[in-house]
Amino acid sequence: RNQIQQALLHMELVDASLILTTQTLGQTKTKGKSLVKAMPVSGKYETLHLPAKQHQQVVNYARGHNLELALVELYNAFSEYLRSVLHVIHRNQPLDLVRDAAIDLAPSEVASANDEESLRELHFEHAFRSLEVRGNAELLLTRVIEETGISISDGVQKEALMFLEMRNLILYNGGEVDERYARNSSSALRVKAGGKLPRNVKLGRRAMRAVEKLCLDLDAQLLKNRLLKTA
Repeated sequence: RNQIQQALLHMELVDASLILTTQTLGQTKTKGKSLVKAMPVSGKYETLHLPAKQHQQVVNYARGHNLELALVELYNAFSEYLRSVLHVIHRNQPLDLVRDAAIDLAPSEVASANDEESLRELHFEHAFRSLEVRGNAELLLTRVIEETGISISDGVQKEALMFLEMRNLILYNGGEVDERYARNSSSALRVKAGGKLPRNVKLGRRAMRAVEKLCLDLDAQLLKNRLLKTA
């Protein structure tokens, strides 16, 4: 939750700063000036020498990119959350995902393991990485639910996954909506295959809250089933 709150704070602060930049430049005489000369800031900036008259175009791009970075950070935080949860559970009961994974440890890694516990840790990290590298949030979440036997509302899962799956579209598809994503999310986000993902701070805030809700529900179920303990 701390990581999500920090990501939300950073996203909103940057967005507010960019809006302020637009307002400042809109009230400043910018004719013939570069961005860095037109803004009342000190410091050396290597890329802010574009004509200040282009500020709206630059700011619009930056606001969209800010949202994309926030969604990628959100996915990373969720993945790390699942890794931490599974790691704790695996200490007490071996997980099938570790047994099922084709793990080929390098001889140097095996040699570095001082005892059986260290070797189990290595197997876990490799197993989780093999799932994570596929970049599929739904797969990760499904394995957690299967491994633990907990129950999470379909609505909560669907809302969070809709935003988590944006990460792959941003990183690997230029932010363009594909057929599968459009089919699964068009009613909630009004997106079309071939179109661009929406990029605004309101959507980012909704994404953060949806993933936070999923994590809280996961925690509650894991505690209820005695798979985690309160601090």
